[in-house]
Amino acid sequence: MPLYIYEGKLYDLPQGTTKDQIEGLIASGKYKPVKSPKEKEEESSVLSSVGDTILATGTTVADVGQGVGAGIVGLGQGIAETGALGLDLVLGTNTSRSVTDGFNKTKDFLGLTPETGAGKTVETLTTLGLGFVPVIGWVGRASSVANNLSKAGKAKGAFFKAAENFGNSKTGKALLQSDNNILRRGKQALATSVAGGAVESVVLPDGTHTLADHFEILPDALETESDSGLEGRDEAYRRLRNKARLFGEGVGAGLAFEAAFPVIGTTTKLVSQVPGVPAVVGGIADGFSYLGSKAVEGIEGAGVPLRKWFTSAGATPKEIFENIQSAQTLSETQAKVVSDLLSGFESSAKKAIKRQKIFGRGRTGVNQAFDDLLGYLEGDVKALDRYNDATLIKTADKMRGQIDELSDLAIKELQAGVDAGTINSELAIGAIREIEHNKGSYLRRIYEGAFTPDASSLKQIQKKPAYKKAIQQIAKIITKNDPSLTNNEAITQATDYVQGYLTKGSLDEGLSTEAAFNALNARLVGSLSQDGTGRFSLINLSEDLFRKRSKFFDKAPALRELLNEVRDPKSTYIKTVSDLSTFVSANKFFNSLAMGRESYDEAFPEINAFLQNGMQGPRPLVVSGENVTPAMQRTLEAAGYVKMGDRKTVAGKGSGKTIFAGQYGDISGDFIQKEIYNAISAPVRSMHIGHDLLALALQAKGLSQVGKTVLSPIGQMRNFNSGTFFLMANGNTLRNLDVGASAQATYGKVSALSNEESDALFTMANDLGLVDGNLAVNEIQRLLKETAGTTTRKISDATNVLLNETPILRSATKLYSDTDTFYKISGFLAEKAKYNSAFKKSGVTPNNIDSVAQYLKDSGVASRTSELSGKYGFQDIFAADIVKETMPIYSRVPEVVKGIRRVPFIGSFMSFPAEIIRNTANIVSRGSRELSFKAIGPDGKSLIRGLDEKQAAALQREIRAIGANRLAGYVASAAIVPSGIQRASMMANEITEEERKAMNSFLPFYNKGDQLIIFGKSKDDVIEYGSISYLAPYDYFLSPARTALQIYQEKGEIGEGELKQISSALYEGSKKIFEPFLGESMISEAVFEAIGGETKTGRTIWENSNDIPTRIAKGVGHVFESLNPAVLDQYGYKLTPRGIEPGRVPSAIAGIPSGSGRQYNLYEEFLAQVTGIRGSKLDIPKSLGFLGYEFIDKRGGSYREFGSVAKANNTTKEDVINQYIRSNEDLFRHQKILYKQIQDAKTLGLSPNQIYNSLRRQSKLGKKEFNMIYNGKFRPISLREKLFKDVFKETAVKGEARLLRSLPARELGAIYRSLAGKSLKVEEPEGSFFNIIKPAGASTLPSAPVAEPIQSATPQAGATASIVPPNTQAQSAPVRPRDTSLLGGNPIDALKNQQIAQRLQGQ
Repeated sequence: MPLYIYEGKLYDLPQGTTKDQIEGLIASGKYKPVKSPKEKEEESSVLSSVGDTILATGTTVADVGQGVGAGIVGLGQGIAETGALGLDLVLGTNTSRSVTDGFNKTKDFLGLTPETGAGKTVETLTTLGLGFVPVIGWVGRASSVANNLSKAGKAKGAFFKAAENFGNSKTGKALLQSDNNILRRGKQALATSVAGGAVESVVLPDGTHTLADHFEILPDALETESDSGLEGRDEAYRRLRNKARLFGEGVGAGLAFEAAFPVIGTTTKLVSQVPGVPAVVGGIADGFSYLGSKAVEGIEGAGVPLRKWFTSAGATPKEIFENIQSAQTLSETQAKVVSDLLSGFESSAKKAIKRQKIFGRGRTGVNQAFDDLLGYLEGDVKALDRYNDATLIKTADKMRGQIDELSDLAIKELQAGVDAGTINSELAIGAIREIEHNKGSYLRRIYEGAFTPDASSLKQIQKKPAYKKAIQQIAKIITKNDPSLTNNEAITQATDYVQGYLTKGSLDEGLSTEAAFNALNARLVGSLSQDGTGRFSLINLSEDLFRKRSKFFDKAPALRELLNEVRDPKSTYIKTVSDLSTFVSANKFFNSLAMGRESYDEAFPEINAFLQNGMQGPRPLVVSGENVTPAMQRTLEAAGYVKMGDRKTVAGKGSGKTIFAGQYGDISGDFIQKEIYNAISAPVRSMHIGHDLLALALQAKGLSQVGKTVLSPIGQMRNFNSGTFFLMANGNTLRNLDVGASAQATYGKVSALSNEESDALFTMANDLGLVDGNLAVNEIQRLLKETAGTTTRKISDATNVLLNETPILRSATKLYSDTDTFYKISGFLAEKAKYNSAFKKSGVTPNNIDSVAQYLKDSGVASRTSELSGKYGFQDIFAADIVKETMPIYSRVPEVVKGIRRVPFIGSFMSFPAEIIRNTANIVSRGSRELSFKAIGPDGKSLIRGLDEKQAAALQREIRAIGANRLAGYVASAAIVPSGIQRASMMANEITEEERKAMNSFLPFYNKGDQLIIFGKSKDDVIEYGSISYLAPYDYFLSPARTALQIYQEKGEIGEGELKQISSALYEGSKKIFEPFLGESMISEAVFEAIGGETKTGRTIWENSNDIPTRIAKGVGHVFESLNPAVLDQYGYKLTPRGIEPGRVPSAIAGIPSGSGRQYNLYEEFLAQVTGIRGSKLDIPKSLGFLGYEFIDKRGGSYREFGSVAKANNTTKEDVINQYIRSNEDLFRHQKILYKQIQDAKTLGLSPNQIYNSLRRQSKLGKKEFNMIYNGKFRPISLREKLFKDVFKETAVKGEARLLRSLPARELGAIYRSLAGKSLKVEEPEGSFFNIIKPAGASTLPSAPVAEPIQSATPQAGATASIVPPNTQAQSAPVRPRDTSLLGGNPIDALKNQQIAQRLQGQ
């Protein structure tokens, strides 16, 4: 643009500006005076460029953070400008320009003025994203409603209600509805694109450029008009034209984006249909499966229980494992619903009490509300009327409905038992009638029992006033029922009743009251196991639930008082739901096992073969205990069976006392495989000080993990962002997700405000095992529940109360878990939608779904066709099982990882990498099975009963497409997307691939192998970057591979042999894989660091000069620092060894540097919180200096190692020579590494002067050594005069006994001269570093015409010493010249081969 002079100053104004326009443009404030050359020179002395300005106030990362903030403000700016535009068009005002100026001043005031390209790009993307996401959700909701596809219930907010109304309207149906899938998607794509264009035109502020402004290939019509100082309607029309251009570009980009999805989808489908591809994939999958099964058989044949420890199901058959999971999950589902409803009731009660000012505020009012809730649940329908709160009453109704629904399920189970004849019919029918009679008011009564620490004997209880009062009340009832009894007779009967209740019915066993109590006490103190295995069952049936309630309990309140009745509404409600749900799930599970029961005679052939084959091969799951003799029992036990308690008679003679055959239902008294028994039981832990200490250590480990996950704002964001990769890895993109339904089911839970559809989806997700499976939260909870004795149990209870009852902690924990649940439900709905679509296209109907399901199971695509409860159909079970296979879930963590978790000093969050390994294997396996799925036989006939050839072909085609899409999704999630982000950031910052590789030399150890996002590079050679690997979960598998390849490359570049290259690569890659399992836990790492006085990163904890108390105090402070919740490190004040210090954000606000001198930046912290990626700085000059220190330390090790051998009194001449060669070998490798690091520094732009400053001035590297290494020449270990003198003096002066009177100076000098100046660039031949040479005593080495190697202790510059102790030079034999080209390119290798040649010469 041309320059204009106005009032003595230069201005850069648009081409064609007239004199009349100049004043208006300058007055607008948009154009600033252009600085003269002198002014620019003065300014450059302070800040030479825009980039330096950013670095003076922050960093590129901070600028991106400013971009996010500016984008948020920009959303309001764009909308306000659009609104003001209408006024300007109508009234001719300059309102929109005033709005623009006002928002720009606001951004200036807030410091939200991004200057870099990255910052400005993020500003635009943030504004677009904030406006675009809700509008896309609105269109999606409207389309779902128009096509009757919505899985979420009625919308609550006005925004989505409007979407539903539009979807139901004639206009909405005309624009969005279609029975044709392609046409429907086309309509939605058009609507989305138009909506996106509208959003872009409305929310983007004035001055936003289109792509046509930057790319000439795009139409000129889309180029925006710059601000030329127009006013009134002229300016309004200019802005309106620009908004029209943004609209057009937005619609075009949207349509192009929408078109990409069908192209990608079609491509994956075409790949799945290419002849031969499915067969090849299937063959590979079958091959690996076969090799894997053979490997497992071989290893297990050697006595290693591989399946037991390294698979989810362990040694339990897959279908039984799923049933066990279902049995446990059904109860857990009800517990979660209870928790949500109780939380909702308490929240509503607090609001009602505060609103109506009843009972006063605080716990007193809330407790009264819960007491009234108890009355309501017991049938008093008016108990909650005084609160006048519909939400509160609706919550209570859902509680009552939950109990009644479970009661109905219990009745159904009892009736099924009666029909099958497996339970006592008379007692069961009585129980059914009792449940039906009490329906609407039934609640369990809970008694803590009369025996307490204060009253541990019958005599002590008899002294209680309630004891006598209870006898009197019962005696009165007895007398009323039977007036013929005397008072003493009634008292006697009443006493027997009371004492019988005290001992929980022990009188039925024929024991005296005192004896019954003693027996009961002995059982409580003894092992919980009833089968002698040292384990107790986790799944049992309780007879108490169905016993008819005694008439005395209702009419004798003193008896309830004596038995310590619990009247806590929460406990009563929880106990009722828990007992009913446990009965339903346990009874279903035991009945499912009983279906596979065989008699001993039927089972014996397989059992006999099993024993003969060394406990290998099939055998029945359950063997009937009927007519099993002691000898038979021993055989069964030898074959790995466990007896399930004793069986009671439920029919005929001897029946009438119990409904069930025992605590294990219909398999009581039977024998089941030990693998199954172990899966439904847990070991009884002995109680001693060792277990107490272990439990305390594990609880501490759990606490340390709480602070770094659920209490980490960045951890929460990473948890949310990483979930998208789990969906993507299964081919589930936004196109087939019902995010609204997932969010409503997850975050709405079951509450008074949730609708029936959402409740049903959430309950289904619970029942099918998809809810609250977060790995980190579950691992923490298991650690915090570790107990041994009373003390650790109290600590565990207190810790869990703190975690679950403290509002902040509870909310943070639920948010972490709910995020996980949200993605699992999203994945579930996506998988169900994909397969439902496949079934629909291939003609699968309710009439033939069973045969299709069975075929899918037989072909390995589905793992089962039904689940334990019988509530859900195949499609739901199938989709849920896929999610549990391919997404992380705690219940699937292998036993070996759970075992390692209980080692307090090993690993933190081991469950996550273990699940990533399992998920990866399952995704690839499932995708391969789907891609190779066959429904058509070689003869062209359908292989599926109920489907004709056309339908079978369609199903085959659709499932193969799903498989191709899944595999493509995994590749994208694991490799393409993270790599694409890295590549894009490199291109944006003009970082070449060579420079990215060069960065590896300077990255910290924890970022080795990571995918990085480059934020920018400053002029002082500081590269700002962040690790994407924290967000990309499947990078866990690829990062070790990249690390291994990186090490392989580095070893090759420094001359390692091929074998060592491979071994080093494998070692580093394996180490990164197993680091989460074998590395230290956070708490133990802190303890070990405190003991050693230094952290893993080199920070000093205590000095050697500190006394013991100071060391202990600083060490303890460091351990407590490791327990700091991350939220305090970020936003609050944290405990450090130096005391209480501000966290990152307070430090950024106050301008306080960290202990290491780092200046925190508020915008950087904001960006880290929003993205979950924390920026890091790679200061190349400083990093090179640190690497110089590292080299000096390693060089010193080589010198010391040689010196120690040379000084040893029992060393031989061969030992000295050989050690000198080995030490130079090590030094040669270290110098090659440093040389490579220097070359990498050059690649990254460091000048020779900068490299000199880093290594000479910072690291204090010697001048001669630096010059040689810088020029790629090797400098061997110097042969110092002092070493020769010291050795010589020991024999000649001190008279010490030595094998070697003096060092072999001639030979060592020859080696020195042979090595000095050799190229550090030369590659070594394969295997050269593994040669160990022990030269013969008479062998000599050739000399070379170089300077004398023996150096004086204080040499002059450029001079070498010539003092050599006497009698140190061996006579050399004549050596025949050899072809030096045959000795090898590497000097060390050449030297060793030369020695071999000389020895051969001597032979």
